[in-house]
Amino acid sequence: MNKKIHSLALLVNLGIYGVAQAQEPTDTPVSHDDTIVVTAAEQNLQAPGVSTITADEIRKNPVARDVSKIIRTMPGVNLTGNSTSGQRGNNRQIDIRGMGPENTLILIDGKPVSSRNSVRQGWRGERDTRGDTSWVPPEMIERIEVLRGPAAARYGNGAAGGVVNIITKKGSGEWHGSWDAYFNAPEHKEEGATKRTNFSLTGPLGDEFSFRLYGNLDKTQADAWDINQGHQSARAGTYATTLPAGREGVINKDINGVVRWDFAPLQSLELEAGYSRQGNLYAGDTQNTNSDSYTRSKYGDETNRLYRQNYALTWNGGWDNGVTTSNWVQYEHTRNSRIPEGLAGGTEGKFNEKATQDFVDIDLDDVMLHSEVNLPIDFLVNQTLTLGTEWNQQRMKDLSSNTQALTGTNTGGAIDGVSTTDRSPYSKAEIFSLFAENNMELTDSTIVTPGLRFDHHSIVGNNWSPALNISQGLGDDFTLKMGIARAYKAPSLYQTNPNYILAVAGLKRLGLESRIRAALPPEISLPAVGQGAVGIECRLDDSRTRELLAALNHHETALRVTAERAMNTRLEGGCQVPIGSYAELIDGEIWLRALVGAPDGSQIIRGERRGAPQDAEQMGISLAEELLNNGAREILAEVYNGDAPVSGWVTNLTTRIGDYADTGKPLFALVDSHSFYVIGYFEETKLRHIREGAPAQITLYSDNKTLQGHVSSIGRAIYDQSVESDSSLIPDVKPNVPWVRLAQRVPVRFALDKVPGDVTLVSGTTCSIAVGQ
Repeated sequence: MNKKIHSLALLVNLGIYGVAQAQEPTDTPVSHDDTIVVTAAEQNLQAPGVSTITADEIRKNPVARDVSKIIRTMPGVNLTGNSTSGQRGNNRQIDIRGMGPENTLILIDGKPVSSRNSVRQGWRGERDTRGDTSWVPPEMIERIEVLRGPAAARYGNGAAGGVVNIITKKGSGEWHGSWDAYFNAPEHKEEGATKRTNFSLTGPLGDEFSFRLYGNLDKTQADAWDINQGHQSARAGTYATTLPAGREGVINKDINGVVRWDFAPLQSLELEAGYSRQGNLYAGDTQNTNSDSYTRSKYGDETNRLYRQNYALTWNGGWDNGVTTSNWVQYEHTRNSRIPEGLAGGTEGKFNEKATQDFVDIDLDDVMLHSEVNLPIDFLVNQTLTLGTEWNQQRMKDLSSNTQALTGTNTGGAIDGVSTTDRSPYSKAEIFSLFAENNMELTDSTIVTPGLRFDHHSIVGNNWSPALNISQGLGDDFTLKMGIARAYKAPSLYQTNPNYILAVAGLKRLGLESRIRAALPPEISLPAVGQGAVGIECRLDDSRTRELLAALNHHETALRVTAERAMNTRLEGGCQVPIGSYAELIDGEIWLRALVGAPDGSQIIRGERRGAPQDAEQMGISLAEELLNNGAREILAEVYNGDAPVSGWVTNLTTRIGDYADTGKPLFALVDSHSFYVIGYFEETKLRHIREGAPAQITLYSDNKTLQGHVSSIGRAIYDQSVESDSSLIPDVKPNVPWVRLAQRVPVRFALDKVPGDVTLVSGTTCSIAVGQ
């Protein structure tokens, strides 16, 4: 959508403050022997790749939909869909370090949020979900911590890319209240407007008890159905009138409360309960391009809704010896209610008009227990050892996603050992974890934090995740931070559920043989090398993975691909080179056919070989030699070499045969022999003597030769580093700037009139300039 966006936003805040009785100020003695204990978790917040967004920053940059908009401004953070295919691309989620939303862990007050896992995971990993960053209204957030790289590894499953920890505002011992209203009206009426209002109330419930309560109501309208009119790709047939969809609308309703009991010094218990409902307002987005009237009729309707309930009990404790502990148990229930969707081929993700129910439910229960203790140790160096454990169980009841039949029309065919219908809707998995970290202060400026985490998954087994973070002070102003870690991602319940089946089928299985006009034999159309074969790569020394993959290896297919790839390697072929190949196993022999064609189709060289399967590699090489000798060598030379766009010299040529070429990525530099010019920097007091067109003598430092040239242009603007502006564009004049005025240097460009053949010009070298009148 190529439109410039201007928004009109109104933010209203009404603060309510209780009456507090004034007290006489008291002095608190501070001893030089007092010790501040820094835990490994706290040190992680100072590790490389950690950013913090404060409540003040959120207030100055109010967000319309959810806080993902401001989180994306952090380094290494982007908003993407769940799939590389672009499907469900309008439902963008937080993506850290390019690892995808599935590898970004969302926390609220340090506790994982898993509601998005109740949304069905499609063929390419896509989910029709907005993610888990909108369960807390922006006005209720104290800060957001974004952890990337090694700092995130300690959180285990789902944190391979990074972690987003949303910290909510806490209660206090005094009465406070607020009411906020937000309204956003985009300049273009096709874009959905946002209206949001929420309240919060905190205060004491006696000497030892306090509470916090907030509620929120938020509505964002859906973008217009035709918002992307004129920006669609070329479409024909039944898809001629289809358009890329805009962003769907959403209605949020939230209520959350926390009661805190400070039952002893440094000891507290917190009981939290929350309820949220998120419903969408459909804007036309589909997993595939579907143009039927039923899909269009749902525009503006609520087609899916999430109900989230969360309950947590937290004990935070501390003692005078510096030992601290954090323990909590959380139960999260999500009910994902949505219109039934197709599960086969092109109808996957499409609203099922023939379903017997208007909405179906997917229920996800997530239970997590967490306990950790921080132990200060005074042995050799100051240390703080963190020991912890976690247990997580996920249970799902999905009455919708396991309904794909395996026999009959529009199916993928029967699977041995799997029931055709009436498969169990239940699935579950458990993860038990142990972790340890040690924050060691080796010197006043050197801190080392090694860590190790162990995860046992009830289905896929064990995983070890080591980590190491180092912080080295470099004087008073600089700190060098380094880290390395091994991250972990457990499979989702959809990936481990044998009863969840997605079907694809060709025209024959779909009962549509009549639509086949002709089958193209290899003699007419040879496919690309290795076309149709699925390859899985692993480390050669990873015997465990190789053992698991052995069951997937199809020996006959491997022989055929070996012959094709051997031929392609000898031809030095790549993805953009016109080479075709197809190998078959017939009567115990390999039959290999291949061709090399000119890009314009004017010339095609063909060849074939037959031989024993054990000679597959040598057969491919032999056929490639035959093709080269029959004219393929000249065709490929023209493809590989090509013509330079200008005359000049190639520099930084590090490309070698066999290197991969990526679109948009340069392989070498080409210096245009006619592009040389000279830049001279003249004091501003001398500019009055310089005119455009004035002759100049340019003496090269490299060989002390003088060339003739002339002034081609004079720079009309320079940047003054001593002048800064604030957000209002008002110059910031520092009172401590030494007011000593130096003559500025202004760039002047000179053209070379003639370059003798015995002169070697090198870009970036130095010369002196004399300008005539």
